[in-house]
Amino acid sequence: TQDEIDSMSTTAELIFESTSGAITVYDLTYAANGLVLNASTSGSVSLEGSVTVEDLAAYAGAGISIAADVTSSGSVVLEGAYSGSDIGGAYAIDVEAEARLTAVDGILDLESVGQGLIRSATPAYWLAGDGIVVNGAVEIHGSGSWSVDADTDVDGVGSLSFASWANVTVSSSSVTDVEIVAAGVELPSLLEANGAEVAFEPSAGVNGSVLRLGGDESGFHLSQSELEAIVTTGTVSFGGDMTASIVVDSIVSAPSATTVSLVASKSASSDVEFVGGACLFASDVVVSSRNDVVVATELNLTGGLELTADSDCDGSGDLV
Repeated sequence: TQDEIDSMSTTAELIFESTSGAITVYDLTYAANGLVLNASTSGSVSLEGSVTVEDLAAYAGAGISIAADVTSSGSVVLEGAYSGSDIGGAYAIDVEAEARLTAVDGILDLESVGQGLIRSATPAYWLAGDGIVVNGAVEIHGSGSWSVDADTDVDGVGSLSFASWANVTVSSSSVTDVEIVAAGVELPSLLEANGAEVAFEPSAGVNGSVLRLGGDESGFHLSQSELEAIVTTGTVSFGGDMTASIVVDSIVSAPSATTVSLVASKSASSDVEFVGGACLFASDVVVSSRNDVVVATELNLTGGLELTADSDCDGSGDLV
């Protein structure tokens, strides 16, 4: 019970072990030290209700199911296929709708050992202060948004990283949005969003909140190959209210979307710039900035183009 756990005194991690059985945690608060749940051989772990801990590490050989708001003031490590990725076709990590995974001052680390399949129902919230690491393929289903923020403390060090085999697939047409905020993104895998809207935005704490597509790899950057991995029949948007500027350099026919939206509106000096090599977009392109829109290179489009400078109508933005 909660009272029994409260009575435990230790300066080390509190470990519960049932390597071949099942471990269920329901409505637990343990703020003293780290909590380790070990069912790593062939057991399972279930998290239900509300689970609040200092640090959490859960290891299972037969999957982790999450129907809880899981909050750690440090890191959260979830390994549902600890003995290997093949667990009989089951999901290594299965997250129910409305469940929040939060690592306040640490990392959210998913399937770094077993590399098993991950499923998350929407609405879903994956949140971390120091980054999110995804090493298993992810299926997003349900109805609503998949919201990911890897730099919630806005200190500019929380990146979102996917392994090359960790493809993200939206399997339900009722999933409306894939929303990603981070200090940086590593996307060597596919992001196939079905018809969902896909949004990328740098956290307010990273390198002046500059978003770069192609070209210079500093700050929040997506390369040509990473952009090619993004596929949706909806809109892909880059930037927003936290984005100071967007720089686009030598992008060719990526991402694959109906519309590509570029928005820089953090301050009255926020610009969108097309520089370097020529850019080709196989979609409609909508650009908005509170200050200038600078077209310093060739733009080729198969769809429409809408450019809005001085979006806040303060008289300081131009189309250059």
